[in-house]
Amino acid sequence: MHGRARVGGGAHDGEVSTPRTAFRRSLALPGWSADSVWGYDDVYECYWVELRAAAGRRGVRIGPEGLLVTLGALAGAVAGVAGCPPDEAYLALTA
Repeated sequence: MHGRARVGGGAHDGEVSTPRTAFRRSLALPGWSADSVWGYDDVYECYWVELRAAAGRRGVRIGPEGLLVTLGALAGAVAGVAGCPPDEAYLALTA
């Protein structure tokens, strides 16, 4: 590792990654409540989402136990439960 510390199991040998900090953000996704949120769990080191119910829908929670470690994976999971294209979910997450 050439004398460098390795943290978090990066993709390349000797790569040093910085631990992420937990956060929580609002999520505006058509057809879902404006109270919907998503974020990052720094204990499990993965993303999570809570789609809050709007008229005629039940709320959906994808917790950190789902171990979604990339934003693309989270967007795919959101798309699956929200019934929207993955690119729409990704844009909602990054807005």
